[in-house]
Amino acid sequence: MEVAIEQLRAGKISTTGDLGAPTAQIAIDPSTNPQLLRKIATESNWELRRLVASNPNTPTDVLWQLGIDFPEAVLNNPIFELLQLEQLQLAAEIPHATLTSLLQCDCVPRNLMEYAVDRQDYSLWLAVAYNPQTPSTLLENLARKSRRQDRELIRAVAAHPNAPQHLLAEIIEIGESVAQVVAENAKTSVAVLTKILKKYAQANDPTFTTLVALHPQLGEGLLMQMYLAPSESAARSLWLAKQITTESTQLVLSLIHI
Repeated sequence: MEVAIEQLRAGKISTTGDLGAPTAQIAIDPSTNPQLLRKIATESNWELRRLVASNPNTPTDVLWQLGIDFPEAVLNNPIFELLQLEQLQLAAEIPHATLTSLLQCDCVPRNLMEYAVDRQDYSLWLAVAYNPQTPSTLLENLARKSRRQDRELIRAVAAHPNAPQHLLAEIIEIGESVAQVVAENAKTSVAVLTKILKKYAQANDPTFTTLVALHPQLGEGLLMQMYLAPSESAARSLWLAKQITTESTQLVLSLIHI
C-alpha cells in the first residue's frame, strides 16, 4: 500500500481505482507531484481543494483558480510570499476574480491593496473598502477617487472602523445617506457626531438624533446639546436613550426632567 501511495504522489497512477479518492494527507503533502495536485484541484471535495490551495507544490495557475474560493488558504500558502519576492509585479499577474477575492481577506498584504487602489477598477476599490484591515491612508485615497454621486464606495468608506475623523467630517457633506452611515460608525468621534446633528437634525425626523443618542461615543455634554437644540425630536431621542444607555445619560435626563 505504501508503494501505491508513493506512486500516487508521483503522479504515476490515477486518483481513482483501488485506492479510491485522494486523501487529505496527499493533498497537503508538499512532496506530492504538482500534476497530481492539479488533478485533485478539480475534485468536488471542498476540503481537498482547500488543502491543495495550501500546498506549496501546487502549480501557480492552479493556485489562482483555487484562490477564488479559498483566498485565505492561498495567502497563507508558504509559496505566496516567495512568489511576491520573485515577481515584483505579482499583483498584475493574478487574475481579476482571484485578486478581488484575495482583497477581501484580513491577511491580504498591503502591497496588493495599494495596487488595487491605484487601478481604475471599481470592483477592486470596493473589495479594498470593505476589508476591515484597510489602513486609513488607502481609505482616504478611495474617498478621493469616489464620485460624489457614487454612494456605495463612499458609504463603505464611511462605515469603515479605520476611516480618519477628518475624512468622516468631510464626507458627511455629501448627503444624508452618507451622514447616516457615519453616525452609525462606532468609531465616529463626538465632534463629528455634533456636526451631523447641527446639519441634519430636524424636528419632523428623529433619525439622526436617535442615532447619535444611541452612539457608544456619546457623553452627557452632547446629550445636553441635543436637548438644547431647537428640535422636539431631540427629546424623543433622549427618552429612547434613557431606556438603554449609561448612568451619565440618566443623570442628564433627570436634570432636564424628560
